[in-house]
This record gives sequence, structure tokens and C-alpha cells, in this order.
Amino acid sequence: MPLVRYIVLAALVIWLGGTFYAWAGDRLRSMELVTYVCSGVMVAGLFVMKFVGPPPHDFTIRVAIVATIVGVTLAGRMWGRTVASAVTFTLGCVLLAWYARE
Repeated sequence: MPLVRYIVLAALVIWLGGTFYAWAGDRLRSMELVTYVCSGVMVAGLFVMKFVGPPPHDFTIRVAIVATIVGVTLAGRMWGRTVASAVTFTLGCVLLAWYARE
């Protein structure tokens, strides 16, 4: 079970690092792909943690935040990537705060 938690945390950190890097000025063309892959890994890991071991604290809120991140990334094509990156980075930091408390 700790292995799944570390994999989810690693996906979150990779995604946050890429978002910060893109937000800081260097536009990565594959940032959307990184977001989709990392969010898929996070959702799959959260469901594995829920059904294999004790469910993570605030499971539904965490999955909802990951879904919101994907939605904001998709909507970022209309809003602009800077706004979408700022919103998703903030939501990612909220997720990271849960891992800091565990």
C-alpha cells in the first residue's frame, strides 16, 4: 500500500513540476499530455488505495480535485494556458497539502 501512495505522490510531483515550469515561462507543448497521464495515475492510485487498503482521507474530494484539474486543462484552450496553469497549480498544491499531513 505505501508503494501506491508513493506512485500517486510521484505523479503529483511530476505534474506540479511540469506545471510550474510551464507557468514560469517555458511553454511545454506536451504539458497537456503530462497532465492527462499524471491525473490518470493519481485517480487509479486513489481507487486502488480505497479498495485495497484503508481509504485515503477525503477520498471523494481528492478525486473531484483531480477531475477539476483535467477539466481546467481542457478549458485552458479557451481561457488561455496561463490562467489554466495557475488554477491547476493551485489545486495541485491543495492535493500536496493532504500528502504533507499524512
